[in-house]
Amino acid sequence: MRILLVEDDFTQRVLLTVMLKRDGYEVAEVVDANEALSMLNKDKRFDLVICDVRMPGMDGFGLLDAVKQSYAYLPVLMVSAHARPAWIARAAEHGAAGFLAKPFTREQLIAIVQSAIAQSEAASA
Repeated sequence: MRILLVEDDFTQRVLLTVMLKRDGYEVAEVVDANEALSMLNKDKRFDLVICDVRMPGMDGFGLLDAVKQSYAYLPVLMVSAHARPAWIARAAEHGAAGFLAKPFTREQLIAIVQSAIAQSEAASA
């Protein structure tokens, strides 16, 4: 399974990558939404996008909308250290596969990743 990780914070990006790789996921890392969209235009073989909400330039919600418009089949999991109830509701309204509040455990991350991928596979079957 291939995951596109969009996280501007270096430490968080490395930590998430290590956690995901430990469970056998292949991870491509990018630092912002524009780089993520460029990566998706070049390589459409991703199973999931994990995206931070607060990033410079286009935020995670802008990326979520762009992904849903161009790659409707691709689930997007939102993560943020600022998990406001309005943001969680907005993510759901815009079609996010889930919202994970930082800090979280490796087990919580893997559980929501597996759930998002399973839901996507069931919807496309």
